[in-house]
Amino acid sequence: MGFEVADSNNEWHNILQTCRNSSMEVDITRVYICSNVSAIWVERNTRIFQKKHRPPQLVMVRILEDMKLYIQRVVKDIPDSTSVRVLLQNLGIDAYYHAKEPIYYQWRKPDPDYVKLNTDGSLTPSDQGFGGIARKEDGTVHFAYMGSNSKRSILQQELLMRG
Repeated sequence: MGFEVADSNNEWHNILQTCRNSSMEVDITRVYICSNVSAIWVERNTRIFQKKHRPPQLVMVRILEDMKLYIQRVVKDIPDSTSVRVLLQNLGIDAYYHAKEPIYYQWRKPDPDYVKLNTDGSLTPSDQGFGGIARKEDGTVHFAYMGSNSKRSILQQELLMRG
């Protein structure tokens, strides 16, 4: 059950870095960390003050039960994404997922003898990309492009998107 940690300071540093982000996955990770720390602390106190030892499997079951209760009682609106579904499935937690409503836009053609460039970009915790399409007034495509980079910066995505 579990694995050995050679450098716990480094592990905690990585955990705290992860928890600085803002997403449903990070929120669930925070709950998981809090449940673990709480269960370990309760187990520690039980061993020291009551001289009782519970098997690690029982402590793990308690952690998962605490997480399930928290998510069912507190988290009412879980966005539907593959990463959240996989995370909750791995933890054995059933949840109601809220699908995002699409936003529809209509292309407005440019003035005669002009080409209009429409751009878009996306930055999520797991992926990033940008693209654009240039069209003439009749809607024919003059050129199109798309790409991604390893930078996790909205500003850089915007600058790349705008050329």
